[in-house]
Amino acid sequence: EGQLQALGLLDARRAVTRFRLRGRELAELVGWCRDPGAGAVWVLAGPAGAGKTRLAVSLAQELVEGDESWLVGAAYPGLAIEAVQAAAGLGLPVLVVVYQADTRTDVAAALTSLPAAGVRVLLLAREPVDGPWWTALRRGVSGFRGQAAVAQVGRSTLGPLATARGDQQQLFDKAVDEY
Repeated sequence: EGQLQALGLLDARRAVTRFRLRGRELAELVGWCRDPGAGAVWVLAGPAGAGKTRLAVSLAQELVEGDESWLVGAAYPGLAIEAVQAAAGLGLPVLVVVYQADTRTDVAAALTSLPAAGVRVLLLAREPVDGPWWTALRRGVSGFRGQAAVAQVGRSTLGPLATARGDQQQLFDKAVDEY
């Protein structure tokens, strides 16, 4: 049981070390959320371990701790449409984070139900936006708002923070020192 608890510290949502190295990407996402003229949907793609979840957690913290009245929540599999509809009824700016969006079947319906304003949907995906999952998602979205949301989608692709073995070791050592 102790090993399982220790492994839980590796969960990016726990943020056991200081967030760093993705400041430019975080600023871009904060800007998207705060820009009333921006599209409602952003796709953050990258391989496993690239930092998508940690970046989403940092974005959520930035919005909630900022001077706006942001609410942030995750849309669990099968509940994306309910999450977006609930967010629409709150009358506050809301960020809905959809994990593993490239593997889910409920995302198109959620985007179809987007309200006119106030809700941002951050789709986290391992596969790139130009892949088959995005084509299928676009085909599955209906309605004027849903179609507009996927037409104006923002996108970022995260690469690895370090590729050389020595650089990876340095990042690991810094994280251990901070912990």
